Amino acid sequence: MINQSVNKVVLVAGEASGDAIGEGLVKKIKAAYPQAQIYGVGGSKMISAGLIPWGTIEELSVMGIVEVLSHLPRILKLRKKILKNTLSFKPDIYIGIDAPDFNLGLEEKFKKSGIPTIHYVSPTIWAWKPGRIKKIKRATSSVLCVFPFEPEIYKKSNHRAVYIGHPLADQINFDFTRENYCQSLGLNFKKNYLALLPGSRKFEVERLLPIFLETAQKFKKNYPEIQFLIPVARESLKNLIQEHLKNYPDLSSSIHCVMGQAQAVLGASKLALLASGTVTLEAALLNIPSVVAYRLSNFSYWIAKKLVKLNYVSLPNLLLNQPVFPEFLQEAVTAENLYLALKNQYEKYQNQNPSFGPELKKLLVQNASEQALREIEHVINTHTPFNRRR
Repeated sequence: MINQSVNKVVLVAGEASGDAIGEGLVKKIKAAYPQAQIYGVGGSKMISAGLIPWGTIEELSVMGIVEVLSHLPRILKLRKKILKNTLSFKPDIYIGIDAPDFNLGLEEKFKKSGIPTIHYVSPTIWAWKPGRIKKIKRATSSVLCVFPFEPEIYKKSNHRAVYIGHPLADQINFDFTRENYCQSLGLNFKKNYLALLPGSRKFEVERLLPIFLETAQKFKKNYPEIQFLIPVARESLKNLIQEHLKNYPDLSSSIHCVMGQAQAVLGASKLALLASGTVTLEAALLNIPSVVAYRLSNFSYWIAKKLVKLNYVSLPNLLLNQPVFPEFLQEAVTAENLYLALKNQYEKYQNQNPSFGPELKKLLVQNASEQALREIEHVINTHTPFNRRR
């Protein structure tokens, strides 16, 4: 077998968490293969690292059945563009980062056309629709798993899957203290901060931020020393957040908005109120006591409830199989519920450090981007192009 270098890559990420994952991979590929051309869809992090964009994450970052339907024409247009450009570009490999509903269909077409494919972040076949593994087998040459229990599921179906750890865990500087994070943001370390992260999508902010701010009002009345931090996921959400803040003038002197830097905001905080998602894992790795909330449209939630059979929705709770972060969904997402849960977390950890952070660090820090590159090389070098078969 001839060892081929990595020259032409297509990477497609579908949301902010995928952008952070893709950033590490783009950097790793560029470091090992400076001549590599990397095209696809990503956010500001992937583009800064060297991705040449065919589209942006904002065009794909939609969640929930009703929400997807309203954006379907735009999504289909981007899909058609990726299909056409990839077949014309003829990459060494196509890598879909998460977003399985979007990426798997493309991966299946590319694999059939002779382009090897990798899906980075296994679809949650352990949570719902386990039958999807048949499509994953048809669509991918390999799956990169970010949780340790996932490869065994693929092994039973005789499909290649590799546990590489979670790239988010590799990106955290565990030597940084809360004081370091406060200094990096220009904050007073002696003050106590509560981070409010209502999500990186417009509909998440619209549904969760008003309740988060109402919760902040309740918390401030009982803990007047507290200050609040809101990381603004991207520029397009800045005005939306500012409009909501106008409805809570009594909080204006206590709230600090920060462009991006969600990790630094979490690291500087004593407590966090979070939208369910990858950020819950980030908060847990940073050892920040948190409360998790989420709201979908009623129809999307009804469907999800029928399909998903899990004890927990947040990743730290799932991985540790215990409710380290209280969770609230749909109608349970009220300012009173969130306030009481935050109050309990705040008082519980006033004089003791949580143990969940070190447990997750040991589990998930595996040098994921390096292992992902090794698997990319393996797939490229073991792939037999159609014109060489027989």
